[in-house]
Amino acid sequence: MRRPATVLADRGYTYLTPWGPSIIGQGIEQYLDLHPVQRKTGPGPRPGTIWVDGQLYSDALPERMWELPGYRMGMTSDERAELAARYDEREPYRFTDYGAPEPGTGKVRLRGPAVTGRVRCDNTPSSKRLKRTASRPTTSCRPGRPCGCSVTVVLDPEDGYARTFQRVGFGTTAWQAAYWRRSAVESTNAELRVNRTNLTKWSIRVRGRARVGLMLGFLLGAMNVLMACDWLGTDWADLEAADELPPKFVRRPPRKAAQHRLRPAEPRAG
Repeated sequence: MRRPATVLADRGYTYLTPWGPSIIGQGIEQYLDLHPVQRKTGPGPRPGTIWVDGQLYSDALPERMWELPGYRMGMTSDERAELAARYDEREPYRFTDYGAPEPGTGKVRLRGPAVTGRVRCDNTPSSKRLKRTASRPTTSCRPGRPCGCSVTVVLDPEDGYARTFQRVGFGTTAWQAAYWRRSAVESTNAELRVNRTNLTKWSIRVRGRARVGLMLGFLLGAMNVLMACDWLGTDWADLEAADELPPKFVRRPPRKAAQHRLRPAEPRAG
């Protein structure tokens, strides 16, 4: 069986102690939501570095960016975008990797933000000479005083980094685009198992991945037709006349909600 290339895990998994090294060591990329106790700030492995929300940053990161609110249920798209913009402000100060963690060992090599030209630092003259860094933020590091903007760090899974390591900054716009695919997967599972069809353990009774995949293809096709019917306000009978437009382009309420509204109210006791 082909090994998965990416894992999208919520905080119920990342909070487990064994999580991380086994994933990183197999060369699987992970996008994570963090448990509140994992969203903290602490000293990094080298002077001038700090851990913020499971990611390694230069301590030149302005303190106003150290603690940001988390995403909550019910947020509108505008609220999410506004909060993501605040997380995006952190990105120039974050350490970035040379590449994916080393398969087998899980070790990863990270470069300071001035090395990659993400910030301008007085202790790294090249970061201020490059034309492409002219618009990048300038750190408050003082010349001659050690800072973490230009150091290189090698992390080992035994150091504990693997439980929260992500190749994009937590909470950023890029993180949202990667992690929130999980919501789409969960929604599809709900449609298959409860909302549209009743897919259970013994629903497909054929053997072999090819046969099971074919049956799932038919089932997903039927589910998509049902979802299209609800969205367009049609029914199966309407699909028999393919040359006719749907009667109305309005989304019907879910079946359970509609039945609930039609059910007569029960008289109160007493």
